[in-house]
Amino acid sequence: NSTLTITFKAGGKCSMYVDGILIGSTSASTKVGAIGKLFFGHTESSKTHEADYEAIRFYNKELSANEVVKNATADGNYDPSKAPTPFVSVAQPSTNIIGDITLCEFVLNKEKLVSYKDAQFVPANAIFYLSEDLKATNKEGNESFATIDEVLEGLDGKIIPVFYIKNNKVADALVSYLEEKNIKDVTVMSDDPAVVKYARESYVYLRGVIDYSASLKGKDLTEKDLLQIRANNTANLAKVALLPADAVKNDNVDYLNSRQITTWIMADDDASEAARLAILLSEAYGVVSSDPKGFYDTAMKYFEKNSLVRVPQIIGHRGIPSTHPENTLEGAIAAYEAGADIIEIDIYLTVDKVIVINHDSKTTLYNKQLAVESCTYKVLKELDYNGCKMPTLEDFFKEFKGKDVLLFIEIKSNKPLIVTEMKSLIEEYDMYGQCAVITYESTGQLPNMMQKYPEMPVGGLSGLTNSGLSTTLPTITEFVGKYNTTFNPSYTGYNSEYIKESLARGITTWPYTINTATQILQYIGYGHAGITTNYANVTGNLIKDMQIKADKTEGILVGEAVKLGVESTNFKRETKLLENAEYVIVEGGDIAKIENGELVFSQKGTAVVMAKTTTVTNGFNYKSYSTLVSFTAGDLVAPETTQDSSDTNAPESVEPTTTEVEDNDSGITLIIVACVAALVVAGAVVAIVIKKKK
Repeated sequence: NSTLTITFKAGGKCSMYVDGILIGSTSASTKVGAIGKLFFGHTESSKTHEADYEAIRFYNKELSANEVVKNATADGNYDPSKAPTPFVSVAQPSTNIIGDITLCEFVLNKEKLVSYKDAQFVPANAIFYLSEDLKATNKEGNESFATIDEVLEGLDGKIIPVFYIKNNKVADALVSYLEEKNIKDVTVMSDDPAVVKYARESYVYLRGVIDYSASLKGKDLTEKDLLQIRANNTANLAKVALLPADAVKNDNVDYLNSRQITTWIMADDDASEAARLAILLSEAYGVVSSDPKGFYDTAMKYFEKNSLVRVPQIIGHRGIPSTHPENTLEGAIAAYEAGADIIEIDIYLTVDKVIVINHDSKTTLYNKQLAVESCTYKVLKELDYNGCKMPTLEDFFKEFKGKDVLLFIEIKSNKPLIVTEMKSLIEEYDMYGQCAVITYESTGQLPNMMQKYPEMPVGGLSGLTNSGLSTTLPTITEFVGKYNTTFNPSYTGYNSEYIKESLARGITTWPYTINTATQILQYIGYGHAGITTNYANVTGNLIKDMQIKADKTEGILVGEAVKLGVESTNFKRETKLLENAEYVIVEGGDIAKIENGELVFSQKGTAVVMAKTTTVTNGFNYKSYSTLVSFTAGDLVAPETTQDSSDTNAPESVEPTTTEVEDNDSGITLIIVACVAALVVAGAVVAIVIKKKK
């Protein structure tokens, strides 16, 4: 009992409406008519259905959205209450950080809410403590200042609402309201993970944040703690973890980011400029602060255009098939040595329950054509592929356990048992911290993972292309919300505009498969969390990390010259010293100066220093930054010396790392495009009235 309308415009859009409501749009390039064919539906039998049609209408033009609504109304199928509320268009000003930084603040009074109306600066997210009667309150919940209607009106479609809920009753009230109003662009936060899970299970469109800012404050986080955060967030359907400010040390943020958790940092109320900069340099995706404008100003002060603060993960697609046989242990080792942070592999389950690595359901690349899941491993291990044998998942665990590399395990099989067997093997080898799963919805493994391995992060593979944020973003939000996944699409169209909007909602994107140097660098420049490529060697020489090195940072004498050096690490895990790095004194510029790479104090105190450098490669340039280092000088004055100033124990310098990457346009580019229709009329509409589903 619905009116399905599909509009086409050659060279324009192909759009689908159900009962007058736009469901999605995509580019329309192919014309219909010249080839004499018109086909509706999917060629894949798994995606077809039967229906009785009351009427089919053809038009000789592309109907407007208003005309589509009029038709659905005439059919008696348009209900304006079902039209979704538009998604927020984030108004937070952009910084120079690649991928940008999501700035958030708690709103605790009416004055702050009202101030958004005419403000030049607004954050991406505004957080409200919510009561059971759906009123915004102070932190203690004993004083309210606005109804939920007033909150949404005050945000004016330019700030994403985040509701802090303390129990399931609040969640129930919120979900009922959102369903009634058909509002889908909302985030929930709580320090109780079970409450986040309850709300998320009640309304798939909600996004979840777990607040650890109080429970972990002052704690020196161990790897075990970080993995517990990962498991806790994933099992409770929350992609965002809000950590205390002291968690920015020891690469904690990068550790969680690389393991598919979106990290936000709760800044201290009295955060200094150096403290703000340290958080911005931590690779966090977002900051919750009482002064978001202060963070914006700090970012604009210290970061130049194309500042690569969050370095993406380089994912070796099936290893490194550009140089070695795909999905082999030999290829995976080569990808790791070339600079891959993550190695992607494809798995199936043999009849004797061995998990093997192979891309196709058949042994297409090997010297015999067999159905993988109809064979025993004994048969498969005898096959040959350019001198390589078909590996098992266990082989990969034995090879890479303990190394600084992760595995993306793509489940190709649709056998439910493979999840159970995989989980057992991961636990046997204690590989939880080095693995994540990716899979397509069509395998049926997304709900299977949620049921059987809920603490393992999953990437939702998709062929959806970005055809416009107004339609694509709601579709993505529903998809990742339904299965609690990251978004792992075919890469086309996912640019910097999309990244800013998706990250503001805690969604990280890991596109595949990008195979030319130009495109790899382009997508790094957009700010993606990870880049999947057959050419993991392309980025091998690029700077991944920088650290300031010095003989000492404490006990420095006033007037003493401390020689500074900058050590960089590239994706190939090679360490080099940079000669032309620049130094910036963040704090203490009135008592210290840096000249010719030497730090000298004029009086006692502390100076906080950062280093930066520029890499120019293949037409793309980006800025890299070190973490901050504090230097402290006492009140003693350094004695005069006749020592040659060139005689120093400072680190030896080498040529700066500026990498020229060869553009390999012969690389394979895989594009999977999911369209609502692949046939396009040069200005036409087909409207189908479905009378009854069979």
